[in-house]
Order: sequence, then C-alpha cells, then structure tokens
Amino acid sequence: MVIIDWIKKGILLSFILFSMNAKAVDLGVIEISLKYSATLEFNKYISKVIFGYNPAIKDASNSNGPNTAEKFEYYNYTIAGKVLVIHASAMNTPQTTVTVILNDNTTYSGIIRYKEEPSKYYYSYTSGQNVVPIKQDNKPGIPKVEKLSPEQRLQRLLEDKNIYSYVEVKSKVYFIVTNIKNDNENTYLKLMIVNESKKDYQIDNISFIKIMEVAGAFQSKDVITSEYIDVKHSVYPKDNKVIANSSGKLGFVLPVFSAEGNGKMIIQVLEKDGNRNVDIEILGKEFLNVGSF
Repeated sequence: MVIIDWIKKGILLSFILFSMNAKAVDLGVIEISLKYSATLEFNKYISKVIFGYNPAIKDASNSNGPNTAEKFEYYNYTIAGKVLVIHASAMNTPQTTVTVILNDNTTYSGIIRYKEEPSKYYYSYTSGQNVVPIKQDNKPGIPKVEKLSPEQRLQRLLEDKNIYSYVEVKSKVYFIVTNIKNDNENTYLKLMIVNESKKDYQIDNISFIKIMEVAGAFQSKDVITSEYIDVKHSVYPKDNKVIANSSGKLGFVLPVFSAEGNGKMIIQVLEKDGNRNVDIEILGKEFLNVGSF
C-alpha cells in the first residue's frame, strides 16, 4: 500500500507539472552517502522538494503532507532559501528521483543515488557562474591571458561554480568552503554561510590559523605549532550579517598556503553575541590539488 500511495503521488505530480506547462530542467545524478551530504544551489527560492520513493517515518509527518515531515526513511533534506541540502538516512539507500520546484514554478528533476565516496558534494544550478571568457590575441590560436588584480580574482572566484564541500554545522547554520584557488602569491577562498535557522547570524570575526606538526629531535615528541594567517583582502555580506533563512557568500585572499606532512588550516568563525561558533579544518594536502588562476 505504501508503494501504491507513492505511485499515486508521482502521477499527481506529473499532472500538476503538465497543468502548469512547466518544463523540467535536468539535475543530472546527485550522489550522497552517510558521511557526505549533497548541497544544491539555485537562482530562485525553493518552494517544494519531492522524492520519487522516500516514505515518511511513521508518526514523523504532520497534516501538511510528506514534504513537511521531520524524517524520511531514505533521504532527509533541509531548505535554506535558494540552497537545498540532502542527507542520506541510512546506508545503501535505493536510487530514486528527486524533483525541486522553485517559487517561479521552474522545475528541476534528476536522480539521487547512494555512493560511499561521491564524486562531488556541491551542485550549482545558477546560470552564468562558470563562464569566464578568454580574450584572443591577433594571432589565431594563441589565447591572451587576462591580468587581474587579487581583488578581481577573488570576485571571479565568488562567481565560479562551487566544487568543494568542507562543511561544519551549528544550530541549523551551515558553514561551507566551496572554492579554493591559488596563484603564485595568494590563496583565494570562498565560504558560504547557509542560515536555515529563524535567527539572523551576525559575524563577529573570522580567523585563519596554520597548524604544523614538526617532528621532534632525537625521537622526542612531535611539536605542534600554530600561527595566524594575515588576510590580505576580504568580502563579507552586507553589515556582516546572514539573515534567517538565507545564505551569504564570503571571500578571502590569503598568502599562498602550504602545509606539508600533517599540516592543516583551521578557519575559525565566531558569532557576535552568540555561541554558534565553528572551526572548519582543511588538511594541507588538500591544497595541493586546488585550481589555479
């Protein structure tokens, strides 16, 4: 009976979409696991999320229907404005469809499946974010490299398609490092704060700390050192605030980061007059594979 009910809901959804004359946009394949959630970003606010087969856990749903249930058997999700985060509820969940309807009735549809090590964690469906034109020289076939200032490169990074997902969560506020790039002198980093709580998030301070573990002499204990990293340039949301049920983009230019062995970067985010503070840890070896300008 449960399967029949979900088939009926799928038929009803198809009828609704046909009635609205909505054209579905392909989401592609979304991969998640118990360890890694999938974050989807759209260019409009999200109105509804519907799974092909994802029964609500008994007594978890309310009178408004399965889309507002607190927990589901296979896939749970949270909506924060234009951002959707999908979590696996168990291991080896069955493959099914997922449909996202935005507030302008634009409909996105795709496949969601379980994969222990997803190929990526952040999916961007906002238009024009990953297009960077290359100006051509008078000589055919020879591209002309644009000379950009660090501030201009940071702005490009903020507009780029999100490809990483180093995530920390505190009281319904998601802190996600989504982009990192290097040039010869600087490391450029993009941080998204997704606030799905009912309280505005006021940023007090963001610090970058380099942690190094140095082998001790003559078999003595390893020595752990730490130092703060100077921020050359930064971009914050208006008034350093991410309002409730919205998201904000932050950008930073740092001296090029290098931490061999067991080194790592800690990004410390502090809330003003609050306790929603997090430390985001990125291992030094991760910086060896980032993109470059």
